Amino acid sequence: MEIAVAIIALLGLPKMATGVTFQETPTMLFGLAVLAAAHLVIAIDCLWIKRLGWVVFGLTAVGTACIVLGQLSSPDIALWRTDAWFGSVFTYAILLLRNRVLLAALAAVFVAGQVTLALTKDLGWVPQLLGVIFTGSGIAVLCVARMVTIVIAEEYLSSRLQRAEQAVEAGEAAARAEAMAGLRREMHDSLLHTLQRMGASWSVAEPAEIRAACKEAAQRLATVPRASDEHARLDVCEEVREALAPGRQVITSEPEAIFVPRSVAEAFEGAAREAVRNALKYAPGVPEVRITLRGESVRVAVIDDGPGFDVASQQGQSLGLEGSVVQRMAAVGGEARVLSGGEGTTVDMRWPASAPPAGGLGAGARRLVSWLPLPLLLATFIQVLAMGWPAMAAPMAAALGIAVFILIGALRVRRGGLPAWQAATLCLAGMAAFVYNYTSLRGVESTDWDLWAPTLVSAVLVIALAGQPVKVAVPLAVLVVVGAVSVSGLTLGWQATLQSHFGGILAVVLYAVVTLVLVFGATGVSRHLHVTRKLAAAATLHAQAGRVRDVVWVEWLARARELTGDFLDDVVEGRRDPQDPETRAMAARLGARIRDELRLWPGPLDLATELDRLRGLGWDARLLDPEIGATPRADLVQLLRAVDARGEDGAQLQVVSEPSGSVVTFTPRIDLVQHPQLRQWVSLDDPEFTQLRTPERGRDD
Repeated sequence: MEIAVAIIALLGLPKMATGVTFQETPTMLFGLAVLAAAHLVIAIDCLWIKRLGWVVFGLTAVGTACIVLGQLSSPDIALWRTDAWFGSVFTYAILLLRNRVLLAALAAVFVAGQVTLALTKDLGWVPQLLGVIFTGSGIAVLCVARMVTIVIAEEYLSSRLQRAEQAVEAGEAAARAEAMAGLRREMHDSLLHTLQRMGASWSVAEPAEIRAACKEAAQRLATVPRASDEHARLDVCEEVREALAPGRQVITSEPEAIFVPRSVAEAFEGAAREAVRNALKYAPGVPEVRITLRGESVRVAVIDDGPGFDVASQQGQSLGLEGSVVQRMAAVGGEARVLSGGEGTTVDMRWPASAPPAGGLGAGARRLVSWLPLPLLLATFIQVLAMGWPAMAAPMAAALGIAVFILIGALRVRRGGLPAWQAATLCLAGMAAFVYNYTSLRGVESTDWDLWAPTLVSAVLVIALAGQPVKVAVPLAVLVVVGAVSVSGLTLGWQATLQSHFGGILAVVLYAVVTLVLVFGATGVSRHLHVTRKLAAAATLHAQAGRVRDVVWVEWLARARELTGDFLDDVVEGRRDPQDPETRAMAARLGARIRDELRLWPGPLDLATELDRLRGLGWDARLLDPEIGATPRADLVQLLRAVDARGEDGAQLQVVSEPSGSVVTFTPRIDLVQHPQLRQWVSLDDPEFTQLRTPERGRDD
């Protein structure tokens, strides 16, 4: 707000000389110079010192007295410009001074000077009334704008408090979720990857490699990973190179070293390793890893030339890309996107995450903004009425038409905000009125008071720009200001634009500046909220995770060792041949079992047990949706327990949860004649597959 008032004071200096000639008395000219000095002091006080209120009052009082005395001794008609001479002073005093004594003293000086000239000279009541109205409307708009900035700050503080309360309430759950996400990533990158290399049909790993991987996985199951030191900083380029070497990939970095917090470097390392594994698995060529630093943004991109895949269809089904890449980066305040098509796949990882577009204004700020154009509309209609009939007929019709658009826009802002195209349309409508007003004055002797469109365009600006993102608000403001200056220069002439009619252009510029101050304020708060949210979320998760992560890990590692410990030891010690078909089948089955339990942990594991039993019967059983509530899960377990049919080679069983109940699809179909106990669950019996469905229930526990 200080910046806006300083700009108003500085831009108002040329307007002070409007209507003044060098034939005025020296005393009056001196008084105007003193008032101009008061405007400069206002700008200095707003931008730098902030203690010059009494100096402004003294200069204003002296300047006003000199103007009055200089005109009392002159036989010419008196001149008194409320808006040009005193508008900036009262704006400064009301918005920023916060000193009632000085404000009352300034008002007394103003009233005394105007009354003295009114009693002794012919001032003309219409221009004086319009001057007071326009000064008052501008101050009213700025007062509301100041309230908007206060409300923005209050909404920001309120949102922070609300998030803090929510963080306290959900702290342990969030910490457990973060610990589980880390556990799933760790298990995927070690245990699951090892079992997959051994059991997958496409694996060509040598026995020595598999034994080494089994030994490393067994060691990871024996200890809880140590929490990282957040204060340490690591070179992300070196960490990624070490994680991927030796490998079939090309790694480039610009610059050669990029230092980030330890947790961020570890996230990049794990995410890049998983992205390269996927590229090597599905793409025939050599993947490329690019590490770059742009400003404060670190980017690691893994690019391959494979056949690509449907990214949307894989969401929620992959512990690899979703868990080890996307969630891993999100946990440290970064982001990851997977882009895939016919020319290959790119896994793009960035830290920190990009700030979102400005959130605009909150509900309280929008309500206040919706009132901003009303003082300006009132001033416009009073000015048009002062023109008298019939001169006022056409301007009044045009002003009413634009006012309807402005009021509709105000209601839209109040309810949620204007889309960019509606804001642009509103600005164009205001400029149309501006063009009409100025072209109608071409060749006609006029004064400032027959220019009613600048105030109307100002009302358009404050309602159209407030709440818009910077990339929309700034171009619209520039378009309107440049358009207003151009129209004035082409219709009234550049001399009149920069002298006698400078006030009209100044009004448009000032309200554009004031509104942009609100736009940048809202944008700044929005981005600050984004950064605060990221930092607060990360701090909360790390603090809470420190209290629960050990419990989560200890419980899971015990379970994982129970399932796979003996098998891993047998492979490491040579009691099992990694290339033996029975060993590979066992590895594949254990990998599927671990994957299911990781998704269901720490809830009941009876569903994973039944799926594992069905794999023992020959079915390739897959749980595609682990988010199943307790009651629907119990129904699903009961259904699966009734299945005793054996699966032939390539037989598949898929479990999907839907709002109407869980659906189990068997391909090929099950012979219901031989297995009549399944009839109560049959949803569809096709020649190629059979679908069983549990009773319709809610998904919540």
